[in-house]
Amino acid sequence: MAIKTLPWLFLGVFGFSLLTGGCAYRPDVAQGNFVEQDAVDQLRQGMNKEQVRYVLGTPMLVDPFDANRWYYVHFYRKGWRSPKIQNLVLLFQGNLLADMSGDFTKPAEFGAGMPNYDQVDQEPSLDKIDMTGSLDPIIDTRMPELKNKK
Repeated sequence: MAIKTLPWLFLGVFGFSLLTGGCAYRPDVAQGNFVEQDAVDQLRQGMNKEQVRYVLGTPMLVDPFDANRWYYVHFYRKGWRSPKIQNLVLLFQGNLLADMSGDFTKPAEFGAGMPNYDQVDQEPSLDKIDMTGSLDPIIDTRMPELKNKK
C-alpha cells in the first residue's frame, strides 16, 4: 500500500509547488526625492539655491551640462503594480530660481516679488568703485592701536 501512495504523494507535492511557485512577494520600491505639493507651494521665484535646497532637499540630479537645472524625481512601485513617477524640474538664472515645471502645480504666489534678473547678472563696473579713498577713517575708529603707530 505504501508503494501505491508514494507516486501520488510526489505528484501532490510537485503540483503544490507548481501552483504556489508563481506567487512571489515583490516589495514596495520607493526611490528618489519624495516631494509633496505643500513643499512646492513654498517655492518663490527669486529664491536662491540654498533656500530651495532647504525647502525641497538635495536634488536627485543636477544637469552636468547646465548646473542651473535641478531635477527632483520620485519613483514608487507598490508590489506588482505599475510604477508612479513624479518629476519636478527647477530652472535657475544665476543663483536665483527662475522657473519650475513638472508634475506639480506651480503656486499662485510663485512670481510674487520677482527680482530684475538683468540687474542681478550684470558685471560690476569698476568705474563706480571709489578706489581713491583712504583707510584712515577706518583705522581711527576701529583700530586705535594702529593709529598710535603712525
